[in-house]
Amino acid sequence: MHYLLRHSDSNGILIKETDCNIFNSFRTEQRFHSDNEFFARKDSRLFPVEYWSYPIFINEKIVGSVVSFLDITERKKLSEELVLRTKQAEAANHAKSDFLANMSHEIRTPLNGVIGFTDLLTKTEMNESQRQYMKIILQSSNSLLDLINDILDFSKIEAGKLELNIEPVDLFELAGQAIDVIKFKAHEKNWKSFSMYPLLSLVIFGLILSAFAK
Repeated sequence: MHYLLRHSDSNGILIKETDCNIFNSFRTEQRFHSDNEFFARKDSRLFPVEYWSYPIFINEKIVGSVVSFLDITERKKLSEELVLRTKQAEAANHAKSDFLANMSHEIRTPLNGVIGFTDLLTKTEMNESQRQYMKIILQSSNSLLDLINDILDFSKIEAGKLELNIEPVDLFELAGQAIDVIKFKAHEKNWKSFSMYPLLSLVIFGLILSAFAK
């Protein structure tokens, strides 16, 4: 019977009868279970199985064993496909992280030059309007640099290396910088100037009340 089954291991090598767990169930009077071995079909093709072997006792004497098995060919295929898909996803994720890191570096290099020379220009002799324009350029460049660093943080999150820095923020100054960035476009469209500060005060007051309410 053992050789009719062509009982094989995961490498397709025939298992010796002395090493066969199905027969060992009878010899050792113990149960056995496996999902990493193979049986043979009529045409001698091997197929993966999950089987259980249970000894049979009559009057406390072992008289045989019962073997039940499942053909797990489809399960093995799905498992192998899942492993392949996982490896492909990990490779794609790694490539994306490398791309983000390389692009962030390539963009930051010229941007640092813009920031550096803009900062130097602000220290030269200029009229008030020119100085204000240079200040906006410097603020916008630094904001773009922060954005690039945030993009790079995505790869750090995936690698579990993200670090959070707690820093004080002046919301009024931040709002002023945001207005400076769009001020040029607003003048192009002949929009009337407006002040965000009263509205911002109400927003901050509302946030403080909400925090205390919790």
